[in-house]
Amino acid sequence: TREFQKLFGMAPGRYRKIHRSTGKSSNLSFAANTTD
Repeated sequence: TREFQKLFGMAPGRYRKIHRSTGKSSNLSFAANTTD
């Protein structure tokens, strides 16, 4: 979604890597990033 892409763009570089690796598990990686 574009909204997620906006947050994704503002997110740390590490999260960006995780998001690219997981793909479908974007929600899971986002949660992991916020908890971290």
